[in-house]
Amino acid sequence: MTKEKLLAMPADDYMNAEQHAFFVELLQGMKVEIHARIEQSRIAIESLDTPADPADAASVEEERHW
Repeated sequence: MTKEKLLAMPADDYMNAEQHAFFVELLQGMKVEIHARIEQSRIAIESLDTPADPADAASVEEERHW
């Protein structure tokens, strides 16, 4: 089902099985994308070094806030 087909359906069909399946698929796709972004962010954060000098650590923390 496409978004256009869903929007063209009558109000009586609200959240019928076909619409429910459309939204389940849409949300599952969004979930996969979000998990991928979280993993990329986690890897980026882990790759940053934390120096022993507190002044250098503060500089690194400022850089982390993209």
